[in-house]
Amino acid sequence: MFSNILKRGLAAVEANKGLLVYRQLRPIDFISVRCGIEVVLSMVVIMLLGVMLSYRDWPVIPHDPLLALCAFVLLAVFSSGLALFASVINAFSHDAGQVMAFIPRPLYFISGVFFPLAVVPLPWRELLLMNPLAQYLELLRKAWFASYPEAGASWSYVGLCALISVAFGLLVYVRYEHRYRIVV
Repeated sequence: MFSNILKRGLAAVEANKGLLVYRQLRPIDFISVRCGIEVVLSMVVIMLLGVMLSYRDWPVIPHDPLLALCAFVLLAVFSSGLALFASVINAFSHDAGQVMAFIPRPLYFISGVFFPLAVVPLPWRELLLMNPLAQYLELLRKAWFASYPEAGASWSYVGLCALISVAFGLLVYVRYEHRYRIVV
């Protein structure tokens, strides 16, 4: 979901450039709608997979559904803020936009997608937990599985990261909105 929101949000304005002739529409409209569509699509895919796996008698219901939903929403907010920032940067420098599209790949390898952070030795785990994606994944896993070992993820850290990402994305967008509409 993180990667899809970032990539699709980055390309949302470019894909809908023709609609900017209407004065009511702004670039932020395209970005927010595209991010919302990606979040809804991710939720539908998760639900469909859950239904299909439940027919195979696999336990797919999260241990704590409310915490899983909170982590999912915070990840969506964090991703949307980064997509807004990346879209503004992409409007001024296409090369910078390409770099922003590349960022999720290295973050995957150090976020614990392929391994749980609980098995990483403590000094390295603290370093890996500086990555917000690692924190989101650990919180999702903890909410999904009752016996998942504690790795040190913090709800306040992920909430702060989501808030900073959206605030920074909006700050950059508002600061360069006039120039952004001209460039696009």
